[in-house]
Amino acid sequence: MRQFLSIALVIVYVCAGAFLYMRAMACRLDPSRPIWAADLLHRDLFTPAGLLRRRTTLRFYLLGGVALAAGLWMLAA
Repeated sequence: MRQFLSIALVIVYVCAGAFLYMRAMACRLDPSRPIWAADLLHRDLFTPAGLLRRRTTLRFYLLGGVALAAGLWMLAA
């Protein structure tokens, strides 16, 4: 059961992060530019509406990563 929950937590984290990431990438100033992961760290590439989505995505990765690590640690204990 613990292994199933661990795998489910990781899958949900990755899928939710990918969804938020793609929403943020849709609001770039130059949508024809290829998508690179590091673009999320460059605020000058986004429209004003895209900046909100960018911040939301970065917060999710930071806080969600901490929550994921804590959840996996609790399941291992």
